[in-house]
Amino acid sequence: MLAAAEDSWCGSWADYDRDGDLDLFVGRGYGSSDGLSGQAALQDRLFRNDLNLGGGFVDVSAAAGIDQNSGRWDLTLGSAWGDFDQDGDVDLFTTRAIDPLPLGGPGAPAAGSLLYVNQGDGTFVESSDTLIDTNIVYADGAVWTDFDQDGDLDLVVSLWFAQGFAGLQLFRNNAGSLEWAEEYQPVTEGISAIGVSILDHNLDGMVDFLG
Repeated sequence: MLAAAEDSWCGSWADYDRDGDLDLFVGRGYGSSDGLSGQAALQDRLFRNDLNLGGGFVDVSAAAGIDQNSGRWDLTLGSAWGDFDQDGDVDLFTTRAIDPLPLGGPGAPAAGSLLYVNQGDGTFVESSDTLIDTNIVYADGAVWTDFDQDGDLDLVVSLWFAQGFAGLQLFRNNAGSLEWAEEYQPVTEGISAIGVSILDHNLDGMVDFLG
């Protein structure tokens, strides 16, 4: 039975523990910052699927390390699962909107969207500060795809506004770290995007984006 998943904004399925059934991530957050000063943020939730054991869905958020508490108004608006480090288990990227905009250096864990690296033992390590080379704030959608066709998963994020950026931001996977692909900026940046999907619309064997 699912519990404590109110004020939810997104959900996504993946077999994060590789037991043959689909587990559920739920992104949560307050819809308004009014009157929330000093309140802890609503925490995201990870539910393990135990139906094949005769049970239901079990909230394993804290035990798995999916229970960030930034102490500010924020919303987790999107999520994407993918094995970006190619170790055989799926990792999780969550897109977040934060108000006010955070201070501090790029990639600080509470300063934007979050990258959870699956440790293969049922737990995750939040690694945005070490594996992403820039803050990703006011983000609402993400998808993993190999846009440079080098055999690993890259990341595409949709933004409606972020430190002067809007549109789609592309991050190239470089041996397990995500680097902003600056050469795509003139094409993908511009009008705010609410969500992103991929397709090969012209059947040329390369991935295209819809923001």
